Amino acid sequence: MGQLPAVHADEGGMKNVLLVEDDGDIAVLLGFALRGSGVRLEVVATVDAALDVLARRETDLLVTDVRLGTRETGLDLVLHARALGLEPLDGVVVISASVMAEDLAAAQDAGVTEFVAKPFDVRALARRVAAVTGSPQAA
Repeated sequence: MGQLPAVHADEGGMKNVLLVEDDGDIAVLLGFALRGSGVRLEVVATVDAALDVLARRETDLLVTDVRLGTRETGLDLVLHARALGLEPLDGVVVISASVMAEDLAAAQDAGVTEFVAKPFDVRALARRVAAVTGSPQAA
């Protein structure tokens, strides 16, 4: 994996959003929608790759699925980032098919800003990301 140059949100006025999604088709769909919300987006598939991005560039918002197809989950990522002092500036949006009370409580305890239940409208997610980051949103 190549090293990306440091990018800051104030360059060009766009906020930096990191999307963590292990399903390639879903990542493409979400990426298209999120880019339309006026943010600079980077997409990775694993907790390790996400921590690498968080360590080398300022990230305004983290959007992660809970289930990532590995032993580590999106909530593990949030906890690791917090422990390493790599928390996104504007918050964390977690996407999950499970909306059990204990899952919501675990997300809140981990420091999640927004919890989005599947299935969801990708345009609605893009609007929420734009609202959290304060980014201008495409129609």
